[in-house]
Amino acid sequence: AAAAAAATVVAAANNTAALQLLDQARYPHARCLDGSPFGLYYRRARTAADAKRWLVVLNGGGLCTTRENCQQRATTPLGSSRDWPREFDLDRFSFTSSAEYNHFRDWHMVFVMYCTGDLHAGGRTSASDETYGLYFAGAHNVDAAIDFLAPRLDAAGTTLVFAGGSAGGFGNLYNIDRVAARLAPNVDVVGAPIGGFPPPIHWYDGPEHTTPGDDARTQAFRGLANVWAARWPEACTAAHGDADAYRCAIPEFVAPYVRADMMVVQPLTDWVITVGYEGVPGDVGKINMIPEAVAFMDAYARNSTRALRVLDNSRNSGYFAPSCINHVNFNEVPAIRGQNAIDVVYHMATTNRQAGAPPLPPAARFYIDTCPDEYWPPCHERVTGGACGKATAADAVSAHARVLLPQMVPPTFKW
Repeated sequence: AAAAAAATVVAAANNTAALQLLDQARYPHARCLDGSPFGLYYRRARTAADAKRWLVVLNGGGLCTTRENCQQRATTPLGSSRDWPREFDLDRFSFTSSAEYNHFRDWHMVFVMYCTGDLHAGGRTSASDETYGLYFAGAHNVDAAIDFLAPRLDAAGTTLVFAGGSAGGFGNLYNIDRVAARLAPNVDVVGAPIGGFPPPIHWYDGPEHTTPGDDARTQAFRGLANVWAARWPEACTAAHGDADAYRCAIPEFVAPYVRADMMVVQPLTDWVITVGYEGVPGDVGKINMIPEAVAFMDAYARNSTRALRVLDNSRNSGYFAPSCINHVNFNEVPAIRGQNAIDVVYHMATTNRQAGAPPLPPAARFYIDTCPDEYWPPCHERVTGGACGKATAADAVSAHARVLLPQMVPPTFKW
């Protein structure tokens, strides 16, 4: 039956992927906020050489933290599958694009939709007044997606890059070990959270500040963990205990407990996070005129550096962290030591992966800009002489970025 269900997925023409809504009789807990069926988009590998290579991407799209915002979200494609198109253009994103620079372009492509507002962490199986009448089932949806795909990808010698952008980057951290366990021992799983590893959220309260519409500061997750029935990695929740388990929503707190290898892709100056979730003025020129805002942005980048370095003692994980205004827009540029984000993720997924192989050397795992003085303005171009590329401030606050807002989660903030 599983093979028959998987066989109903058909590849679309060009670089588009076909929608597959999952059967709710088979996956009763896989739902969007409004209870509509969850789904994904799939495109087959394009070459025989890539028949055992998969890229699975968790979609982003922010989070909701209040009854009003979540109920409003349930009326949109970020909370309901009712208006999802039958096909998805994979060229919208660099890691799934058909561009020559993309080493993954001929792999199997799976784009896992995000319609729960819970950072892919929710474990609810029913709607109630406590859940605002909604289904927070993000973790169930990830489980269902992998179970649905398993008949195709669960074969000896298979490589799976489990990626995610923005909210999907958070979901990547929360779910990757469960995905790897589900597919072991045949499938080698490598993580790639993109724009989902910011430092602790701290609201900017200086001149020209705005108040974020959703609260993603640390303490907010104490309540959200209950509303969502959140499923953080068990090793993390066990280490923190019941009272502090909510802290496992925070990237730098949960990352040390993730067993899978991963290459984190994270800009040191995340424009969507700082503007959308911390209330910084959304104009570079205005920031530069406000000393308090300049100091805040400099501190943000230094805290981002500190957060990423929890991975320094990992066995075989790493990070790619340019000092650029960016969120998830990584393509040929920016580059650090001649390597871009796609290069380093691909290298980790395809090098020294056989059982018993040594980890990659630090030089192949840790790519980060170190600014010689201030971290604002971002120093990438000053330090490397290379461009940050299309990831400009104007691009980051475009209509596209506003639709696919991020997600974040923090611990005690220290200036």
